[in-house]
Amino acid sequence: MKAGKKADIDTPALKYDVDLPGGKDDLVGAPYLDESGNWKVKLKDKSIIDPSAPYALQAVGKNKLRLLIDVDDLPSSLDKFLELPPHLEIYVVRKKQAYRLKKAEGWSVAKGRVEVAVGGVDALQQAVWHLQRPWSSGAVHIVGAGLKSRQGGSRVASIDIEQFLNDPARLKHQTLVVPGRVSGNELFVAGQKGQGVDLRRLKQHAQENSINLVVLDAVDQKAARMVGKQLLQRLDASMIYDDTAKFFQRFGGDEAMRLTFDPSRNSQTLISNNAYRPIVEPVAGAPVSAATVITDISLHGLLHAVHVIRPDQEHAREYDQRIVPMIHSNVQWYLLASLILGFMSFSFTRSVWQRIWPPRRREQFGNVIFYASYALWRGLLFALLFVPLLGLFTFIASVVLWVYRLLRRVVLAIWWMIETLLIKPPRYIYRKIAGSQEPE
Repeated sequence: MKAGKKADIDTPALKYDVDLPGGKDDLVGAPYLDESGNWKVKLKDKSIIDPSAPYALQAVGKNKLRLLIDVDDLPSSLDKFLELPPHLEIYVVRKKQAYRLKKAEGWSVAKGRVEVAVGGVDALQQAVWHLQRPWSSGAVHIVGAGLKSRQGGSRVASIDIEQFLNDPARLKHQTLVVPGRVSGNELFVAGQKGQGVDLRRLKQHAQENSINLVVLDAVDQKAARMVGKQLLQRLDASMIYDDTAKFFQRFGGDEAMRLTFDPSRNSQTLISNNAYRPIVEPVAGAPVSAATVITDISLHGLLHAVHVIRPDQEHAREYDQRIVPMIHSNVQWYLLASLILGFMSFSFTRSVWQRIWPPRRREQFGNVIFYASYALWRGLLFALLFVPLLGLFTFIASVVLWVYRLLRRVVLAIWWMIETLLIKPPRYIYRKIAGSQEPE
């Protein structure tokens, strides 16, 4: 395809008004593979350029060309991007958000100062999905934050670690933030003495109850208490609505942060960073108050690492499809489909219901109020219990019965035609002939 030729190739990435970092007036194009497997770039004016052709990029203008490709339009291998000119910036687009695709020692995807190493297309798609997803789910419970109850009906509350361990189901599909010092498989939260909390037990509870578990690995237990208090102040503002990429950026200061992404953890995904910058040592003998530390030292200075352990993409998407949070989406879709189909075959469904529970007549009740209560209760059970549970089966039964009756009528009609046209006339003629040959 020659440069400058118009084309109607579908490139979803160009349909969005994507906010790219810096240089918003830069020229953007969408790369795609032609029938020969070679890269072409479609511009917003629908013209096509060949990025490998001499002077093709200079012909589009003096602005720097940046490439946008939808997350669902990626090639089968990331190494295919190596065939593009190396100076072109490539951004993977999902829901109007752009993520920079980089190649150094290996492939990585970046958003702001956060960068995640990816080994292939599947890992890239999952990483983009997780970076864009909010870091929290439901209410946020912070261990040892000093908050006795939710403030003003907000989504932020404090919880004691023992309360959670004794009843983890109370936080089902919610978020638990645990600031503490990690030592091996033990986590020592602020104010805790003696043996720490078993991290494996904590992760197991999170997995069983689909909890977003955030472990803030502090330098010590005093720092953990400071982190909890400072985090509580930020969560009351806008931090609770951050996506995962922005959430991690808050712990990295002005420095780049490289995340570890591990999606293969028994229906859980681990996202963590280990970029640790030590706290500036205070002058010997000079006291440092907690207020001074919280004011002058950002969160990343108090932490070794941040770990987010959450349900993987498959389980999270299933939860997002739920109408009622505590019921599996497949069950909900069945109940909804059964309800609709049951009322589509209302007459047959009602007849089955009446066979199971025959209605009582008004004369059988001494008081009209009792009869009205009975009729209301019976109607509610029919609409809210019987139809959602068995409406699918009554619909199938009604269709089978309808098909049976239709086929029976067709068979009877065919038999009538055969009998009328093929059986009765010969029989009539035979009787006439046989009758005429009888002796007088």
